[in-house]
Amino acid sequence: MKNLMIALLFLPAFVSAQYGIKKCHTDLVFGYDYGDRINFDKDGFEDRSVSSLQTFRIGANVRYPISQSQRWFLVTGFRVAGRLSHEDFFIIGTKPQTPPAKHYQITSQDVFAELPFRSRFVLKNINRENRLFLEGGIQFNIYVFSHWKEEYSEQFGGEIEDERIERTNNFQDMFLTSNLSFGWETEIRNGPEFFIQAIGRLELMPADNYDANAIHVGIETGFRF
Repeated sequence: MKNLMIALLFLPAFVSAQYGIKKCHTDLVFGYDYGDRINFDKDGFEDRSVSSLQTFRIGANVRYPISQSQRWFLVTGFRVAGRLSHEDFFIIGTKPQTPPAKHYQITSQDVFAELPFRSRFVLKNINRENRLFLEGGIQFNIYVFSHWKEEYSEQFGGEIEDERIERTNNFQDMFLTSNLSFGWETEIRNGPEFFIQAIGRLELMPADNYDANAIHVGIETGFRF
C-alpha cells in the first residue's frame, strides 16, 4: 500500500497538466489486456494448471507536442492496473501422518501502479477531426498488493474458503515493460477527442520472481481533454 500512496503523489500533476503547461492535453484512459507467460509450461507439474493473464486498467495520460509539425508527442501518465489469474492443483498425502488429498483453486488479483513513457507519431491526418497514430515506449510497473481468494476441498473434510488482501514475495517491487500500439483519434463536436488503440506489451523484466516474462495484447480507449 505504501508504493501506491507514493505513486498517487504523481496523479495531481498528470490530471492538471493541461492547465499549467501550454499545448499539453490530458487523457482519461481505460484498458484491457489478455496475456500469457513466455516459455512457461502451465501444465508442467502433475495435477496443476495455471490460467492466462487478464489485466484491467484505469488512469490518466499527459500528451505534450515535441515538434513544430505537431506530429511527434511525448506521452506519460499514471494508471492503476489489476491483473487476474487462476491456479488449480492437487496436493496428495503419501504418508500416514500427512493430510488427505486437497484440491486447491486460487484466484488472485494483483494490483500495480503504472508509469508509462512513450513517443507518439501521427501517421496520417485523415481530415481535420480524424488522425491515425503510432505509439511506443517503456513502462515502469510498481507492485502494490494482491487480493487472494482460495478455495480447497479435502478428501474427507469438506470445502474451505479463505479470502485476504496482502503483499506477497512473488512479485518484484518494480519491473519494466515495453509496448507498441496503433490507434485512431477523432474530435467530438469541437470538444474532447475520443481515441482507441490496439496495444502489445512485452515484459523486459518478469513481474513474478518465480515465473517467466509475459506478453500481452489489448485495447486502450478513452477521452482527451
